[in-house]
Amino acid sequence: MIKKMGLILATALIFQIIAGFSIMRLSKIHHKHSVNPDISLDSIIKTKGIKDTNNFNLYIDLSRRLLYFKYKDKSLKQYVIAAGIKTNSGDKHIEGDCRTPRGEFYICQKAIHAPPRSDSGSRWMLLSYPNIEDAARGLKNRLINKYTYGKIKNAIENKKVPPQNTKLGGLVGIHGGARPDYLADWTGGCIGMYDKDAEEIYKYLKCGSKVVIR
Repeated sequence: MIKKMGLILATALIFQIIAGFSIMRLSKIHHKHSVNPDISLDSIIKTKGIKDTNNFNLYIDLSRRLLYFKYKDKSLKQYVIAAGIKTNSGDKHIEGDCRTPRGEFYICQKAIHAPPRSDSGSRWMLLSYPNIEDAARGLKNRLINKYTYGKIKNAIENKKVPPQNTKLGGLVGIHGGARPDYLADWTGGCIGMYDKDAEEIYKYLKCGSKVVIR
């Protein structure tokens, strides 16, 4: 009996050590600083002699949590980003699922926050979510009706802001507000960045700039 109790206590101790190690590892997961933060986007663009401001676009790799600021097809600078806290569970489907959507979008609204907001920092760029593919899925799953599908489709085809108040969700954007003590993913579905990084890309992006999220 004593031997059995000793085995139970030893097993419990092992689980406590494992749990403690897991908590320690989790506590160290935070929003990392961006790649080459000392090399400004301004200097990169100037050095390369880029004058055309109409072909800047973004590619966001969710598997690596990296945002690539691109000129045409060439990456100029990479930034570490945060995604929605449940993004690893799959693609965004409904309002409130805290997932970052995947697909092709464009920036459809921009705003400077002065002073910076606690939730979104100093810069805000709204993405054109839901797109037509999201709307088609929503119609198929009876989350929206044909009328709402038509409104979304019309907005996307005309590079406008699609309806933001459907069961598919909305107000998905790129914004600042990150802090070193934040978890790696800390948003409700947006792309989160440090204010400095958001300000750098905000300067060169326009309403209509392409954003691909994979």
